[in-house]
Amino acid sequence: ASFRQNYHVVEGSSYAGSLGVGNNPASIVNTPYPWDITIFGTQEKHTTNALTIYKYSLLSSPAKSEYLFNSGNFPRYAHTNFNVNLLNARFALGRERAIAFGMNMRGYTNVKTGPYNFIDTLSTTRQFFDLGNSNVKLHGDVTSSSWIELFGTYSQTIWDRETNRLNAGVTLKVSRGVSGAHGAVQNVQVQRTTHNDEMIYRFESGEAQYGYSHNFDTWNNERSTSQNLRDFLSHTAVGMSIDLGVEYIIKPGGLPAWDEDAHYDYDWKVGVALLDLGFNQFRYGIHSRAVAGIRPNIYDTLFDERINGVEGVESFNDSLAGIVNTMRNLSGDFKI
Repeated sequence: ASFRQNYHVVEGSSYAGSLGVGNNPASIVNTPYPWDITIFGTQEKHTTNALTIYKYSLLSSPAKSEYLFNSGNFPRYAHTNFNVNLLNARFALGRERAIAFGMNMRGYTNVKTGPYNFIDTLSTTRQFFDLGNSNVKLHGDVTSSSWIELFGTYSQTIWDRETNRLNAGVTLKVSRGVSGAHGAVQNVQVQRTTHNDEMIYRFESGEAQYGYSHNFDTWNNERSTSQNLRDFLSHTAVGMSIDLGVEYIIKPGGLPAWDEDAHYDYDWKVGVALLDLGFNQFRYGIHSRAVAGIRPNIYDTLFDERINGVEGVESFNDSLAGIVNTMRNLSGDFKI
């Protein structure tokens, strides 16, 4: 499988306005308008192979839709991202140069696993391993981050020839990481055995680590929501990133040199960009942990007893401590 940048027709055209910079910083040069401003804009996208939604329509209530977890033995993934644009602006500095700047609120979550078999009627760990999942080492990971960024973009024409043109641009961004979290499970393996003519499973190995940003620890239900939000946002750190992009334009033949609007016409345009080369920085929350090894005689029934009824990360840590060999705190800073 491969993943590539979503470069829709509107985002690559002059109609993209100041928002085109989010897909390619070079795109803000090849537009005939001297300036444009986006006061507010938002978008959100979800994609997954783990479930399918049926009977959903933009013209009716989402409550009428139905969903089904997809059965079968295959790796699973889920990706979601959102972007809120606030006062994004673009200004042309003549035909060959342009600048853009603004503020965005952004975030994403990526989940991926190794192959495993699944049906949506499972209710116990034993039923899960009965599907053949006892024969593989299970693994998966999740990463989530959200941030507020200020950006500035400069783009210009590198060369302008009779038949083609090359534009290039760069965006520098300074951000504050609002929330961050990551987790990974590796080398989870069980041994199948029989007890009283019943098939049971004993955990043999497993490793995991999970961490989150410490500003979640500042939330106190006894304080007002506004005070909690101020405390939450004040415990954030600065990050940086950069976007780099080029656009190669093949001009239509026979353009009159005096036609100003024709300067921006093209037959073909190819855009390539590297986006979000950088990091957001966070400090680990107090319940972030790394665990390794499984204690002797941990069977599927005991695992269910430990995990059922867990509420929150602290409760999960207490339950997991009775299952694993080692558990250590994750402290200091981490980057996403």
